[in-house]
Amino acid sequence: MSYAGSPPVKLALVTRFGENWPNRTIVRLDVLGRWKHSAQPAHGRCAIDAVYELLSRRGPPVLRAEIGELFYIAPVANVRGIVTTGILSHNHAARIRHASVAMEVIQERRSHVRVSATRMLHDHANLYICGRNAMMFHVVHNNPIDGVCLLRVSPEVLDLEDVVVTDGNASSYGTRFDPPLVGLANLDSARVHARYWRDPDNPVAQSEHKRVKAAEVLVPDIIPPTFILGAYAPNGIVKAALEPVIGRGRDVTIARYPFFDGSGWY
Repeated sequence: MSYAGSPPVKLALVTRFGENWPNRTIVRLDVLGRWKHSAQPAHGRCAIDAVYELLSRRGPPVLRAEIGELFYIAPVANVRGIVTTGILSHNHAARIRHASVAMEVIQERRSHVRVSATRMLHDHANLYICGRNAMMFHVVHNNPIDGVCLLRVSPEVLDLEDVVVTDGNASSYGTRFDPPLVGLANLDSARVHARYWRDPDNPVAQSEHKRVKAAEVLVPDIIPPTFILGAYAPNGIVKAALEPVIGRGRDVTIARYPFFDGSGWY
């Protein structure tokens, strides 16, 4: 994957304003390009109908062939254990001592998300299709940058049994959970890999793009260490800390872009 990024598809928001901004109905395109109704729960009287209307043709989907790597945000302190035991689901990781950069309020929300009839979200190890997303933005602005890295994971994990691809942040309302073939086809590549998701004139479109950029690959229980290709480091300090522990055959590359380059812009 290239971190150059592509501009997102433009969206127009048609609104009917009322008393309660959070109460809205969103219409989005499904995998075949048809309008799909997705209603948020109403609190009192419904106040807004928000309709996304594409101004330009929907961009091409994420193709399996274009995915060179998937991404896992990790504290540097955990890497030695990860390359030994693998990337663990939240529930598996809870049994061992480890550092965390996760937001407790988000983890609480994720703990209630059901992915299938037999598995909850926390039963999966989660990877991102694009490493530069809202989670990374939070991590680098709320933790010492010298303690964070981005592990590169082989896209061959998509071939493992019961893997799921989401069309956005897995804990967000309305996110889909699909098998890889369907899930990738349901993503707009340009929006997922866009440099930014900001749209200050359209807060609903901004929220939706923020959700989409955090599209996830969910692997049940554990991602074996054999799928770990290497790591991206935000600077030389992290690179030097990772090289002795990352393991033979894995490279550590300095790449400032996915870590927001020290910028406050998103």
